[in-house]
Amino acid sequence: IGELPLDGGQSASDLGVLLETMGVPDPYLVVGHSFGADVARLFVAAHGEATGGLILVEGQHEDILDEQRKLLEGEDLEQLEQMVVRMSEMADPRSELAYRSSTTEQLRSSGPLPEIPFVVITAADRSGALPPMFSEEAQTRLADLGVKLQERLAGLIPGGEHLLLEGVGHNVHIDRPEALLTPLIHMIDVIERADE
Repeated sequence: IGELPLDGGQSASDLGVLLETMGVPDPYLVVGHSFGADVARLFVAAHGEATGGLILVEGQHEDILDEQRKLLEGEDLEQLEQMVVRMSEMADPRSELAYRSSTTEQLRSSGPLPEIPFVVITAADRSGALPPMFSEEAQTRLADLGVKLQERLAGLIPGGEHLLLEGVGHNVHIDRPEALLTPLIHMIDVIERADE
């Protein structure tokens, strides 16, 4: 990558170049975890005609920060704002956190996703992903908001499915690999049947 930015748009572009260079035939079944979910969405928005399915695992909706600001107040809101400032003041921005705001804007302007098989996989207990700086009440409210935004993600494509999983953390693919493999294998079957 060299000196190119590490935002979601650049990463999606890099994925396109990689697939083309390697001669990988479409349709693609695109799977993205965490920040990779943003990359996956941006790739699919740009290459919808070559995409057969999309699975997002523990990603974030682009409205999360705005919705968190509406939800929080007092010290909890101050903590959130301080966290945002720390992320934006990184001296050597070479991480996904440093490019969160540009990736968010890219998602907002990327246009609609194609009508393809679509699954969003979410850990039911999202409170473990929250920094301990927030009050207990705020953590509960933020966890509930996180699930609602995951449902909103699933609604980006008509017929999108939201799988809310108990007993897993952010790394669903490690905690319970079959929770990812089952919809993945099903989607491969759907794509293969559609190709016949």
